[in-house]
Amino acid sequence: VEKLSASLEEALMFSNKKINEIDWLVPHQANQRIILAVADRMNIDVSKVISTVKDHGNTSAASIPLALDKAISTKKILNGNLVGIHAIGGGLSWGASIIRIGQPKLL
Repeated sequence: VEKLSASLEEALMFSNKKINEIDWLVPHQANQRIILAVADRMNIDVSKVISTVKDHGNTSAASIPLALDKAISTKKILNGNLVGIHAIGGGLSWGASIIRIGQPKLL
């Protein structure tokens, strides 16, 4: 919880954004307890947190893409939304990013 929160705070700082500007948080889906603890620590309303751990379990590196796909396909996350993502993995590595969802452009 400490590493995930700290990495999200750092990503916000580097992107010149504040936590209240985030439309959605899509965390690594390790377990619901961690997801809720990070939301609480970061003062993010749980209604803005995408959680699919009950549907997919902990799918490791696939958890964020699966959660993003579900949130986008169910029209929770929309074009233009600002989304925070963060994950932690084996060997105690962690990271976060702030992304803006956009419409793909045809090349």
